[in-house]
Amino acid sequence: MNKKPIIGIIPTFNKGYPNEDPYLDTAFFVRLYADKVAESGGIPIGLTTSSADIYTDICDGYLWPGGTKINYEYFPLLEDAILNKKPVLGICLGAQAISVYFNLLSDKLNHADKTLQEVYDLYKIENPYLKEVNNVDKHKKCVTRNEESINNSKHEIEIISEDSFIYEIYQTKNLKMPSLHKHCINRVCNDLIITAKHEDVIEAIEYHQHNNKILGVQFHPELLDDKKIFAWLISNCNKE
Repeated sequence: MNKKPIIGIIPTFNKGYPNEDPYLDTAFFVRLYADKVAESGGIPIGLTTSSADIYTDICDGYLWPGGTKINYEYFPLLEDAILNKKPVLGICLGAQAISVYFNLLSDKLNHADKTLQEVYDLYKIENPYLKEVNNVDKHKKCVTRNEESINNSKHEIEIISEDSFIYEIYQTKNLKMPSLHKHCINRVCNDLIITAKHEDVIEAIEYHQHNNKILGVQFHPELLDDKKIFAWLISNCNKE
């Protein structure tokens, strides 16, 4: 009997700032993401500790949602996904995290004397992988539950490759999606494919190698009734 796939959702963390109070060091989740996973046939679980590797035996796929800070501690989940052919959906910050991870793997080849953590620390200083969007007002709208508010946050997105997960999901080359971000992907390594854009902003990246299905989108599909992208994540899980 097939079980429903378990999707591990990476949290957003508060690190106890500004006074390092340990009781303010919290992980939190936006329920929209978990609801979309559940509505699409998966079982969402929150990965509440930064010891990410303890979850790999039970998760069939991963969702890295939007947030404010990329946490290095969760990169082992991407390694698990690649090695074990588990699907990954990154949204907004999650897409940026996927891009950063693959850039780090690529740059590690030029830093044989450094660990991936040390390359990551170098990235945090130089920040070559992400950039601030040119038109913040256009990409970062204030959104409420009101449908008009969500519609006002949308802009056009062009899918530039029909041989892509994003085209497979939506079956069109033009989308209109909510946009809520201040930063975006600046650099993409050769292992990733850019599959959607809006002007100079990368809106979708994908990793296809070795039959992997890893997709990152800069926009926010969880704000819409359409669950196609979450159904894609669930359908590509190995449920045996």
